[in-house]
Amino acid sequence: MTLWSSSDPSGASAPEVQPGHTLLSSSSGYSVLEFIGEGCFGRVARCRNRATQETVAVKILKKDTDYLQDTEREVAMMEVISVLNPDHSNMVKFFEQFEHLGQTCLAFEMLDKCLYQIMLERFWIPLSLNEILTIAEQLLVALDALKGLGVLHTDIKPDNVMCVNQLDQPFRVKLIDFGEAMTSSEIQTGIIFSQQGTDLQRLPWASRSPRLSMCGGWAASWPSSIWLKTSSLLTVNIR
Repeated sequence: MTLWSSSDPSGASAPEVQPGHTLLSSSSGYSVLEFIGEGCFGRVARCRNRATQETVAVKILKKDTDYLQDTEREVAMMEVISVLNPDHSNMVKFFEQFEHLGQTCLAFEMLDKCLYQIMLERFWIPLSLNEILTIAEQLLVALDALKGLGVLHTDIKPDNVMCVNQLDQPFRVKLIDFGEAMTSSEIQTGIIFSQQGTDLQRLPWASRSPRLSMCGGWAASWPSSIWLKTSSLLTVNIR
């Protein structure tokens, strides 16, 4: 197994992380088993924590300066919500942030699959009313917890609602990806946002959620979160 430190004494360019490599943090090492996702932000790897033998997900963010602000925002948001109990508030558990070869890495609990993946596997057969209500209740708990911290997620969609373990705990879900989240101090009159991500372009139905304007400032943000949650649930319940 190859170990890569956070610096290269020879000054040579760092090799790209590959399965079999180990990412080193100040508290542990993470053996890369496989890559399970990739996007404009970077890549997500399934890893094994060598100290605990626990399987975790490590988000390896790009060095690209174009995404530096998004990286800093996500790290800041994870620090803000770290005061919450992730199991009680239905949000992904964040373990630590560390630097690997100049790249910011975020270690999270390993979850199963997102709602979008589940709907693909079901060939878009709608979920039952009980399943929808189960998901909705958990998301409302998550949004209420975020509201208590003065945080707005802004990017709730099927891709960002993950099942913990669909086989053993059907539709036990958690909210992930806080790269677009905002604090109450950042909410200003006139801010407009809409759901982002290619999943909205892939959906087998024509309508999309409208762009939401923060005309009422922070007070208007709670209803907007409910709208985004509702539109995500419509995605999994429309024939």
